[in-house]
Amino acid sequence: MTRRTGLLPVAALLCLAGLLMLPPGGADAAVRRATTLTLRAPDTAQSGVPFTVSGRLRPRAGGRLVLLQRRTPTGWHTVERVRTGARSRYRVALVRNRVGVAAYRARVAGTRRTRPGVSPMRRVEATQAAPSSGWASPPTWTPCGADPPPKADGEPWRCTFDDEFDARTGDATALDREKWNAEVSTGNNFYTGDPATGQVCYVDQPNTISVSGGALHLSVVKTGKPTPCGAYTTAYQGGMVHTFGKFAQAYGRYQVRAKLPANRTAGVQETLWLYPVTPKYGPWPGSGEIDLAEFYSQYPTLDVPYLHYRYDPLTANPVTNTNEVTSYSCVIDPAHWNTYTLDWQPGTLTVSYNGNTCLVDHYQASNSTDPAAPFNQPFYLLLTQAVGMGTNAPNSLTTFPATLDIDYVRVWK
Repeated sequence: MTRRTGLLPVAALLCLAGLLMLPPGGADAAVRRATTLTLRAPDTAQSGVPFTVSGRLRPRAGGRLVLLQRRTPTGWHTVERVRTGARSRYRVALVRNRVGVAAYRARVAGTRRTRPGVSPMRRVEATQAAPSSGWASPPTWTPCGADPPPKADGEPWRCTFDDEFDARTGDATALDREKWNAEVSTGNNFYTGDPATGQVCYVDQPNTISVSGGALHLSVVKTGKPTPCGAYTTAYQGGMVHTFGKFAQAYGRYQVRAKLPANRTAGVQETLWLYPVTPKYGPWPGSGEIDLAEFYSQYPTLDVPYLHYRYDPLTANPVTNTNEVTSYSCVIDPAHWNTYTLDWQPGTLTVSYNGNTCLVDHYQASNSTDPAAPFNQPFYLLLTQAVGMGTNAPNSLTTFPATLDIDYVRVWK
C-alpha cells in the first residue's frame, strides 16, 4: 500500500474543526444505502370500486412494512399498510369514494443499513361509477349504505355526506381531515362543563380522538392533575370533531349510529348536534341549534333531543306539535349501538331513535317573520364527548376514560 503525505482533504479538516455536521446517527448513517420505492397506480378508477396499486422496494427485502398514503389539506395520511413479499414487491387494493383527483404515495421506514424511502407521487382520478351492464359485478358498497325510505313527495334521497370510518370512505386508522376538524380549545377558547366541577379541554390527541375497527372513538380522560388549557386550568381532556368549513347543509336527512360510554352513573355527557355556519338571526339561541341527542349518564336509558331557538313559550302545544323543543321519553339501550335520525324539512324537525319517532316540532320562531327561520340556513355537524355538570357532574364513581364510539355519519338531501 502506498503511503500518502501532504495536506489533509478539506472534508477531513472541517470534521477536525467541528464544522462538518454528520447526519443523524453519526458515521453509520452516512454510509446507509439509498432506498428506492416505486408506486404503480391507474390514472383513473371508478368511485366506490377497489383499484390496485403495487410497487417494488430496493434494496430487496421481504416483509418490510410499506405505508400507502393519501395527500390531504393537513398533510399525508396513511390509508393502508402492506408488507413486501419474498421478491420485495407489494400489492394492495384501495378505494376512493369521492369523485375527483387524489394524490397517493408509498413510504417505507429506514433500517440500520438503508435510508427511509418515499415513492414518486401518483394521481388517481375517481370517476362516477357507471351503471352495471349486467355483465360486470356491481359495486359491493354504495355511499350512505342502503337507500333510506323515500321522501314525503316520493322522490329518493341523495347522499351528500358519508363517513363510515373505514377504508370505504377514508383512512381506516385516522380521522379523515378532508371531512372533519378536530376541536382544540386553546385555538378558540371553546370549553364545556362547569369550572366548579370540571371543564373539558378539547385536544387533538390519540387518546381523545382515534379511528379503528370501523369506528371513530371520542374520549374524555382525566389527567393526573389540573393542567393549563388557555384561559383555564382543568383535569379533563376530551375529543370533539366538527365539519365547519368542510360540510354544511340546510334541510335533509341526518343519521348517526353510535354506542355510548359505559358509565351508568353521573359524570359523563355526549352530544350529537348541528350548529349554524353564520348567526343569520342573531346570537344564540336566535340562529338555532339542533341537538339530535344529548346523553346524560345519570339517566342511562335515555337520550334527549333538544331544539334551541327563540319562541313564545305560551305557543307551545303538544297536540299540534308546535314549539315542542324537547322530549324526555326517547328510550335507548345504552349497552348496544343506537341509530339517531333527524328529518329536517322547512317548518318541521323530526327526531327518531332506532326507527321510533320521539320528537316532532312544527317550530314557529318569534324573532323572524320567515316561517322556516331559523332552520332555513346551512348547519354543520359536531360530535362531542364531555363531562357532565349540575346533578350530572363527575364524582368518585365516574369511570374514565369514557368513550363515545361512532359507527357512521350519513347525510342525504
